[in-house]
Amino acid sequence: MYIKNFHIKNFRGISELNIEFKKGLNLIIGENNTGKTALIDALRICIGLGNERREMFINSDDFYINQDGNKTDSIEFDLFWNLDSDEENGIYYELLGIDDNKLRIETHYRYSRVIKDGIEKTKFNYWGGTNEGQNIPIEILEQMSFVYLGALRDAERDLRPSRGNRIGQLFTKLIYDADDQKLKAKRLQDLIDSDEEWKGLIANGKEKINQHLKKTSIRGSEQIINLDFLPLEYRKIVEGLRLSLPIRKNVFDISQNGLGYNNLIFTSTVLGDILEKKSQQPYAYIAILFEEPEAHLHPQLQNILLDFFANLTNQFQIFITSHSPTISAKAELDDLIALQNKNDKVEALSIGQTTLTISDKKLLYRFLDVTKCQLFFAKGIILVEGITEALLLPIFAQMLGEKYELDKNGIEIVVIGGLSFAPFAKLFNSTDKKLLSRCSLITDGDDKDGEISVPAQNALTLQGNNLKVFISQKTFEYELFNTTEINSTLIKRIYKQMHPRTELSDAVDFVNKLRSNKDKADFSQFLSKTLYSVKSYQNRFTVPKYIVDAIKWVIEEEDV
Repeated sequence: MYIKNFHIKNFRGISELNIEFKKGLNLIIGENNTGKTALIDALRICIGLGNERREMFINSDDFYINQDGNKTDSIEFDLFWNLDSDEENGIYYELLGIDDNKLRIETHYRYSRVIKDGIEKTKFNYWGGTNEGQNIPIEILEQMSFVYLGALRDAERDLRPSRGNRIGQLFTKLIYDADDQKLKAKRLQDLIDSDEEWKGLIANGKEKINQHLKKTSIRGSEQIINLDFLPLEYRKIVEGLRLSLPIRKNVFDISQNGLGYNNLIFTSTVLGDILEKKSQQPYAYIAILFEEPEAHLHPQLQNILLDFFANLTNQFQIFITSHSPTISAKAELDDLIALQNKNDKVEALSIGQTTLTISDKKLLYRFLDVTKCQLFFAKGIILVEGITEALLLPIFAQMLGEKYELDKNGIEIVVIGGLSFAPFAKLFNSTDKKLLSRCSLITDGDDKDGEISVPAQNALTLQGNNLKVFISQKTFEYELFNTTEINSTLIKRIYKQMHPRTELSDAVDFVNKLRSNKDKADFSQFLSKTLYSVKSYQNRFTVPKYIVDAIKWVIEEEDV
């Protein structure tokens, strides 16, 4: 079975959130402070209820504080699970509910704040199925578990010999039968007990101690001690295993290894542990909760790690949170869940549930490289046709004033590399399932005889909800040249520095020469560099109005 829907209410920074998951991999992405860690912790609280060593507990600080500054009195978690087999139906029948005439598993958790005699306490109640009060047997709770790899994990510490370390947990799963564990510990005990050197050493030590005891005791009341090893226990033996790295005929301690590779070793050990558990309990639900797997890993290793997790999706439901555009670009679009926080309200968008068609997703997946995937982490997006606009928009925004600097406002420029705006637009223009951030689409009108081109007309049809289209009269370069006479004078001067023998006559001549010389990008880079370095040019150059409107609309979130 797997978690299909999760409802969270009044937990930390989340007032209310309904999030839909899929079987297998769920990659939860978004900028900071969108509730990714709160979501993972909520899953830990719910799934880990039957664990012997619970890791998470609700306290007073976990209750949501509303806009009036008042702490709410209750926290609600509701998990709705889909079943995969008739066997699971039989195992979890006490948690069954019905939705649209389909059986599903339901588990519900309620926490409330109670203040008595000035002391605040937290009360807890949980039930399974549709009706409150339906008890969840401990045997069922024990079938639900997770493995958690936190963002601030200390791989070196958790792999060292110590009580409860990950190496010990893995070997405890490898030999699950208690009698077999005792037998293997006894074999090692017998080897030590039968070793003549150890027997002689212990006898010598015992004799030394007894000699001194005799000298410090009252005659007739002498104390005599015996020495022996503590009976060896399988758990303590395997928890004492030391992990080292055989490199070029030498052995290195893991403290000498890099943080990234230690994280991979730690991850491999943890996964070895739960794979063994799954083989012994095939119908148990085990989730993998992994925060920021990109920590200390270069992009290629991030890709390899994501591929590895993708191969585990037939056995586990996996929840990964990430800030990495590399991982986001590598994942399938249907695996992505974008969390966004707008006006202190957290919302989730499962990309697989948007209006994107299969062909849209295929096209979008081809376009979504690492750079374009940054749109999922941005507060606003500007879609442009090519690199020329992308090179100049940052300086144009800066020229409008500090208020409009793109980086400071979390605005991402996405270069489409053509006119295929439609798949990107559907992430913003849907009536319901869409990204909350605003998107400006900038494109050329290519006006001829008073009529904009067909591609520009198609772009206008994409406008709606969180997406607005801004179109030039002709082309971007034409507008730069023709906006004011000072603009044309500055552009002529700059272009002459690039081509000393070239004289520009008008905007059409300028556009034609850029096209014939194939140096649109070079010119944009040259103009950008000039505007950044020469303050007087910034004060005199006028940004075309449709560009100004596009920048202001995505930042101010007011109609222009």
